[in-house]
Amino acid sequence: CVDSRFDIHRMLGTAEGEMLIDRNVANMVDPSEASMEAFLTVAIETCHVPHMIVCGHVGCGGIKLAMQGTSGQWFERIRKVYQAYREELAGISDQDELYNVVAALNVREQVLALAASTKVQAAWARGDELNLYGWVYGINTGYINDLGVWLKSTGDFEAMRAKETKFRTQLQEKFGKQK
Repeated sequence: CVDSRFDIHRMLGTAEGEMLIDRNVANMVDPSEASMEAFLTVAIETCHVPHMIVCGHVGCGGIKLAMQGTSGQWFERIRKVYQAYREELAGISDQDELYNVVAALNVREQVLALAASTKVQAAWARGDELNLYGWVYGINTGYINDLGVWLKSTGDFEAMRAKETKFRTQLQEKFGKQK
């Protein structure tokens, strides 16, 4: 995310130049967007990075703006993530909690979008080592919440998509309205 409240290098204990970083509002991954396409080309085809992380954070202003109805195609894509899970999240009454859960769901969806990209699929088809992860950073705690999204092959990607019903059931059980 473009949020300046945290320093990625300090968060991960890396030095300047050790990581290739792409930042945008609310961590959106659109492989057809020119900047993202260029980033994926450099990261995968030139630098051969073995690890790619989509890292959202609690209190994301981009998520909040989208949920509050800010206009624009960028924010509409975030609202679509929420709409896809609206029923499962119906029991969340606290707005900040809802924004944070949507931020985590958005990270998950963006990892899946990254996995579906032609650049990632081609890397996996070539047998390149390429691991995709989904994390949410707690700005207030300094802790990284690993969402359990770790994809290292087309098979992992397809398996995660196949588990969508189970994932939705788990969300419903945790956040759905009590019947």
